[in-house]
Amino acid sequence: MKTNQLLVSTDLSLEALRPLGAVVELAERIGMEITLLHVVEDVLCAPPDAPLPPPVVGPAVPERLAQAKALLEDEARRLGGRVPVRVDAVFSGDVPRTIAAYADEHDMAMIALSTHGRSGFRRLVMGSIAENVIRHAHVPVLIVPPPSDE
Repeated sequence: MKTNQLLVSTDLSLEALRPLGAVVELAERIGMEITLLHVVEDVLCAPPDAPLPPPVVGPAVPERLAQAKALLEDEARRLGGRVPVRVDAVFSGDVPRTIAAYADEHDMAMIALSTHGRSGFRRLVMGSIAENVIRHAHVPVLIVPPPSDE
């Protein structure tokens, strides 16, 4: 049985943080605790003549993880203690799979994240983190769309 934990994944952009108010309200109403998660993406670069990038972690990764946790802690404080909030930042080369795996490993009841609302060519090129999280998750995924332009 899943716990009362709600995983909120964010890339720390304003768009990704936008739904926090609604998510906290939901968590408060149904008695859930929140974990704010940021995945620091591993972007390997290879020299022009190398067939594959070497499996190395860049020197800035520990610093990026610490910065992400600090930003998440700031967001947790802004939520005003309405619900218990934990923060975590992890390192991975596959953000959607990492979010889904984190939910499994930490027995989360649900995942919540926003979508940037890309469509057409931009979505084709950039992909959709939200769409891929849905494909890999074993728990319900709450997607908060961008506000309509009406």
